[in-house]
Amino acid sequence: MPLHPDPRRTKAGKYASRKDFHTNLTRGTIENRSMMAISNSPLSCRVKSRLHPYLHWSKFPCQLSRHHPLASWAFDGFRLGFLCLVLISILLPVAVPAATPEAAAARAHRIYTDARALYKQSPADASAVCKFAEAVFEWAEFANSDAQRADLAQEGIEAAQHGISMTPSNAACCYYLALNFGQLARTKKLGALKLVDEMEAAFLKAISFDANVDYAGPHRSLGLLYRDAPGWPASIGSRPKAREHLKRAVELQPDFPENRLVLLESLLKWGDQKTVAGLIPETQAVLDRGKEKFTGEKWADSWSDWDKRWLKIQQKAAAPSRNLEPPKHRS
Repeated sequence: MPLHPDPRRTKAGKYASRKDFHTNLTRGTIENRSMMAISNSPLSCRVKSRLHPYLHWSKFPCQLSRHHPLASWAFDGFRLGFLCLVLISILLPVAVPAATPEAAAARAHRIYTDARALYKQSPADASAVCKFAEAVFEWAEFANSDAQRADLAQEGIEAAQHGISMTPSNAACCYYLALNFGQLARTKKLGALKLVDEMEAAFLKAISFDANVDYAGPHRSLGLLYRDAPGWPASIGSRPKAREHLKRAVELQPDFPENRLVLLESLLKWGDQKTVAGLIPETQAVLDRGKEKFTGEKWADSWSDWDKRWLKIQQKAAAPSRNLEPPKHRS
């Protein structure tokens, strides 16, 4: 049975992946060993929770005998009311149903196993090498210990480096090299800061070869790295650089929801609610289109996360203005 996250150690609503790469390298977060989990809010559970009180005859307000003259009318009314409640629950805006953490872990493990077998079979195939480096990164999200995560990260790093040795201009391998460096950094404490320079270099190489990899993933991930890393002299954190790369990701891949959301979240983090408010209609249109483009099991967990974050963004944009970001990152 594949490993899966310990629910006692998870943080609901956050899911670090190649589509949503958060790297908060402050000391507090580096020392935080809890895992980032996949949120789970299937529609069926929502409907069931809302309708539960109506599913039992004992809850019916009038205890009528089945032979009572009004029984037929009452039962018909009850059925109609029940149907209305079902329709209301279905038609209200809800997040796309997400797989359970166990199902997501099983899927990640299956993809990892298949990619590993293909990589072992065809080590000279650049495509197989990159897919394995990607699969390792995804599967490492479900590691149950720092030791396991570090072992997987090292496996991904070696695969990506092998791909780069065959084709130095392979943007995908450079990108997943950086992401697996990020997984390794999560197993360290202050030592994680030493990996930041290598991550930055790998992201920059990926950008120079093909910035559109993974829906402008190199720009998006590098922007988040500049946003969350400590600033000078401790590390490379820089608000101007973060803003530049996050905006570039949107310019290159404007219809990918993650690019829009991380930019808006960053602007809110920096206290720029006015700009965010002006981008709300445009972002809503992107999300609406994305519902038709990014579909299926592969994107179910992303939509669960995106819907929740989008709601929070709108709430914060409408709240009284206040500066959320400490001055240390403003340079």
